[in-house]
Amino acid sequence: GAIFAVGLLGVAFNFEADLQRQRFRETGGAALVWGRKPIAIEAEYHVTDPKSGKLARHTSLLLVSGWWGVARHAQYLFELTAAWSWGLLAGVGTHGALPLFYAAFLTVLL
Repeated sequence: GAIFAVGLLGVAFNFEADLQRQRFRETGGAALVWGRKPIAIEAEYHVTDPKSGKLARHTSLLLVSGWWGVARHAQYLFELTAAWSWGLLAGVGTHGALPLFYAAFLTVLL
């Protein structure tokens, strides 16, 4: 019961973190985050155009409030929480370490 609840919370918080960023970007930074005006950084980066070979300047808004102000990629922590919960729920005692493969792989990957 408790492991399942932790897994559900991981999924819910992961969804919320991704949704905050998505709404922020869709509205050009005008969406409220946790009921407040969001804090943002305008980042500049350069990309080489594959056709012309010239360097192109781009800007992007980065959300630095809400879950994205707590940690740059908080959604990964929530995703890992869900993955480990699912692996543990699958029954390590009965099925060996195989149910934990995805969680272990994701941990190394992230």
